[in-house]
Amino acid sequence: MAFEIVDFAQLLIIYFFASKVFKNVKNYNVFFALNLFTYFIFYTFNIIEIDLFIIISYSISLIVVINYISQTAILNSQNKLLFANEIVNKGNSLIIGTNKLGELTFCSESIKTILGYTSTEVMGLNFWKLTEDSEFIGEKYHENFIDERLYIRKLKCKDGSIKFIQWKDKFFNENMIIGIGQDITNEILIENQYKNLVQNATDIIFEVDDDGNFIFANDFTVKILGYSKEMLLGRNYSEFIRND
Repeated sequence: MAFEIVDFAQLLIIYFFASKVFKNVKNYNVFFALNLFTYFIFYTFNIIEIDLFIIISYSISLIVVINYISQTAILNSQNKLLFANEIVNKGNSLIIGTNKLGELTFCSESIKTILGYTSTEVMGLNFWKLTEDSEFIGEKYHENFIDERLYIRKLKCKDGSIKFIQWKDKFFNENMIIGIGQDITNEILIENQYKNLVQNATDIIFEVDDDGNFIFANDFTVKILGYSKEMLLGRNYSEFIRND
């Protein structure tokens, strides 16, 4: 009897770890189906008793359910990791992680399509050296860190071109800040083109605040009014309206 118990326990262990052997779910299910069918044949020809057949059938069914739940949980976790990997490494955002010294400890693979460098090339302080970020201040940045602050940096790409990256920093832990960057180069270029168009227009173009004070005036407006831009900005537009 003791020998039978040991053998039965070993059999259950084999069934439990069978899912590690059969990587294909279909083969795994076929394996258990054949085993159940074999035990049914044994029972039919009175090779095993009904009690043992029921115990084995119940045990196999329970093991299949446990392994199914386990595999489902693992697959869900893997899918989430794959999804996160796609977002981080193949999305439109540049994601970096830096320690207190400003050294990169993580960089998403998307840097290749955005700046042209590989993630390996920019590890440590190489990111700041290669991109020639003149505003990098290293450890001092952590002393005045503001969570979720937005700011724009002009960075040099591997091909020598310049791109404008808008950063949003997130606090991760005491020794890591996560930076999420968006390439806004096209937006900056369009904005500059618009500014140049407005600034060089031969029309009077100006902007006032809610109180009517000048906050912008193009060169033609300044020329027509005869004031310097410094004298004009901040003054109320009503001062330039004649009484008659």
